[in-house]
Formats: sequence, C-alpha cells, structure tokens
Amino acid sequence: MKREFTILLVCFALLGCKNDVPIEKSVLDEKIEALSDSRLSIHIDNFRNENSYENDSTHSFHYFKDSITKEQLVKLTYHKYPMVRVYSFLALNEARYEYMQEVIFGHLSDTTEIMLNGGCVIYTRTISDFIMEKAFDYLKGNTKDSLRDLIFYNHPELGAFSNILWDCKGYEPYYQKVLQINQDSATRASLMALASYRKEKDLDFLASEINKLAYDFKKFQIIEEYPHDRFIPFMYDYHKKFQKDNMNDPDDLFYAALASYKNKWANGIFMELINSGPKDYYRNRDRLQAIMKATAKHDTILFEDIRKKAYRNLGKDTFNIRYFDFSKFDSWW
Repeated sequence: MKREFTILLVCFALLGCKNDVPIEKSVLDEKIEALSDSRLSIHIDNFRNENSYENDSTHSFHYFKDSITKEQLVKLTYHKYPMVRVYSFLALNEARYEYMQEVIFGHLSDTTEIMLNGGCVIYTRTISDFIMEKAFDYLKGNTKDSLRDLIFYNHPELGAFSNILWDCKGYEPYYQKVLQINQDSATRASLMALASYRKEKDLDFLASEINKLAYDFKKFQIIEEYPHDRFIPFMYDYHKKFQKDNMNDPDDLFYAALASYKNKWANGIFMELINSGPKDYYRNRDRLQAIMKATAKHDTILFEDIRKKAYRNLGKDTFNIRYFDFSKFDSWW
C-alpha cells in the first residue's frame, strides 16, 4: 500500500513538472493566433498599400496558401476566429480549389462584418459577401449559374442579390421574380431590372414609377435600360431647362439615356448641346467629354460624327482626352 502511494506521488510530481514546461506551438498555431486578436480589418489594395496581406510575406495568408493542404484550409474556413475564416478562404481561392462552390454554400450565413481598407476608401462587408466578391469571377458555367440562382431566389439579404438585380439585363428566367419584386416594393435597382426586359406591357407601370422618383438621375438610369418613345417627352422637358438656363449643365446620366435611343432625334439633341456649349472653358470641356463617353457607350454611325465634332471642339485638351476610359457595364455573369 505504501509502495502504491509513493508511485502516485511520483506521478503527480511528474505531471506537475510537465505543466511547468512550456508547450511548443506549431507554426500553424502561431499563424492562427496572430489572427485571433484581429480588429476584423483587411488591406486589399495590393497595388499601392504596403500593408496588404498580399505584399506582407510574413502574413498568415502566405503560410495558409503555401504550407497547408486544401482539406485543412476547408476546415479552417469554419474556425471560430473570423479572420482565420477569411484568409483560409482567400488561400483556397488563390489555389483555385475545385470545390469552391461547396465552400461558398457553407458560408452564405456568415454575417460577421469585416472592414476593408482599399487605400483611400474604407468600407464594410459581411464575410459571406466578401467571399462571393472574391470568388465569383473564378466560377464558370453551371457552377456559377446555380450559385447565382441560389442567391437570387433564396438570399435577398446578401449584397450579391443587389448586384444580380442591378445587372439583370433582361435575363428571361428572372423576369417573374423581378416583376414581383417591383409590385411589392419598387426601387431604382428593381425598376432598372424590369426596364431591361423591354416589355411593352410594363410601360404603364414603369412610367408611373419613374414619375414617383425624386431625383432625375435615377429616372435616366431606368430610361437608358428601355429607351422607349413613351419617355421622350420627359427627356425633352429636361433638355429644355438648359436651353433657357445655360448656367447649368445636364447630368451625365442624361447623356447616356439620350444616347441609348440611337436615332436622329438623339443625334440632333447632341449636336445642339455641342453648338450651345457654355463659354466657360472647363464646363464646356466636361460637357464635350460626357457626350463623347455616352455616344461611345451606345455607338452608331451617326454618333461617330458627333464625337468627331466634340473632339475638334476640345481645343487644348484634344491630346488629353479621357473618354476612352469607361466601362460598358456588361452583365456580371
């Protein structure tokens, strides 16, 4: 009995000594721990910001990317620390993980907000939206379509839903859903989506809702999606303001909506705007460049002459032209 008691004492002593010996952490544990006290901020401006995770070779992201298996990374996307989840996903994305769709599906409800630092701009995103913004461009075919459908029909709370609605561009399978959204509660984005289908049966509804909008620029965005003769009176009334008052200039979105008509009427208005430009050099330059942008976005043979005339009128800024730098806003899918 005494011998057994002695053995127990020795065991307890050994255990006590073991607790006094520091446990060596693995590199992975250290990298994870480095993200545990994160303020949920991520530098994403990899071109200018030296603090970007892509530019910092000691960042946990690089260890995740270069030294951990994809299977481990998938598990880490469910880690309790939000930034471990984020950088594990980014590492999988960098590796073009084959089953990325399943990873995204597993995080659609991750509403933890992170702060994104893009240099001059700081904004917030939920982890779910950040994941989709980073990964969606790499998904293709049926994988991308099925994820888009899942978001559009089942996850209107996500930021990606707004992107889909905003850039619907007449995608026929979504028409009934878009129509229902407008009937329930019309917004600028939902009206733009509905207008993009260019269905005459929606004209009365669109005209009624456009008149309810407080700001002209929102109306122009909808009209640009559906440049119907029904909206010409509104466009013409807006244009008349600047025939009477040359101290102000049309909104740039007016030019885009006008150009979307692609007809002689629009061409005549553009010519009039060029010929009646303000005397102030800089205001006139801005007007000419806005006209060139709009007519290049909705190009026709007629508009080629408009751009040539506007270009010749630029004067000393002829060789400093920026009108080529614009996006055609193609469908996001």
